Amino acid sequence: MKRTMSKATIAATLLAALAAGAGCKQHVKTPAEFAKMENPGYGFEFRAISPDEVVIGVQRKPNEPKGDLEFWTSVWKDKYPPIKDYQFVETKDIKTAKGLPGSWLVFSSEEEDGMFRLVIGLFVVKKNIWILTAGGKEEAVKSHEGDIEAAFESFKP
Repeated sequence: MKRTMSKATIAATLLAALAAGAGCKQHVKTPAEFAKMENPGYGFEFRAISPDEVVIGVQRKPNEPKGDLEFWTSVWKDKYPPIKDYQFVETKDIKTAKGLPGSWLVFSSEEEDGMFRLVIGLFVVKKNIWILTAGGKEEAVKSHEGDIEAAFESFKP
């Protein structure tokens, strides 16, 4: 049986796709040495990559169960390691340029091809938890730490 889509269905689908794209924001400034990915991938609203393969990303998740920044920082630090085999290293308080408080969490993992580092910036804004990530080989992430901090500080929900 041959399936066809009506012109109205095609038009509605295209309009929905355009409307979805029209509302997209970048949310952070792309650091100078990074290239913005046109297709950030599933679950990401923004991603950029450096020549040494450090990736910065922005995700938005529902604030469910409803918690504040302290709650979600504790969840990520103690109960929800972001990736298997990553260990918590440190946390500190951060703020955006507009004064929005957040948490900076650092995790590391030893793999066959070296040490890896993952930095997570958490921001809770009303109904959403914003998860900013930066990860890659440890030395590369450390060399871009200033860029990562600047990107996280530039965050706008």
